[in-house]
Amino acid sequence: MNECAGIEGDYETLDEHMDVTLANPSKTRVIADAKVKTDRVDSKVLAHLLRANLVAESYVPPKDVRERRDLVRACKALVEDRTREKNRVRAVLKRTGNQYSRELFGPTGREFRAELTLSEVDRAVLDAHLAVLQNIEENAHDFSRVEDIKSSNCYCKIYLVNQSSGPSR
Repeated sequence: MNECAGIEGDYETLDEHMDVTLANPSKTRVIADAKVKTDRVDSKVLAHLLRANLVAESYVPPKDVRERRDLVRACKALVEDRTREKNRVRAVLKRTGNQYSRELFGPTGREFRAELTLSEVDRAVLDAHLAVLQNIEENAHDFSRVEDIKSSNCYCKIYLVNQSSGPSR
C-alpha cells in the first residue's frame, strides 16, 4: 500500500485481514521515475520490491497509539476553538469600550458581562460567542471521561506524550 493522506481507514480494514506494508512514496524512487504510471504497473513494481525486501516502509503506530493521537488532535482542536471564541468575546467588549481587567470567564467576569449595557446587536453577538464557548467547554469536559485522559489534563500532558510516540530508530 502506498502512503498518502486519508489512508487510515483503508489501512485498518486491510490490516485486520492480512499483513500490510505501507510504502513511503518519496523513498520508492522506482515508481516515481517510471515512464508508465498506472495503478496496475505501480502495484506490480511494489510487489517485486516487497519480495526483494527493498520497500522503504513507513512507520505505522499500533492501533491504541493511533486512537490516542486522534483523541489528542480533537482535544487540541477544542482548545484552539475555545481560545478563538474567548478572543472574539474580548474583541466585542473592546469594540464597545467595555474591557475588563480581571478573569473575564470566571464568576466575577460572568457578573460583569451580565451587567453590561450593550446594543441589541452587540448583545446578540456576545451571547452567540458565549454559547459557542459553553458548547466547547461541555465537549472538552466529555473528553475527561475517556479512560486515556482521566489522570491528565486534556489540554497538555497527553499531547506531549502521544505526539512523541514514534518508531525506535
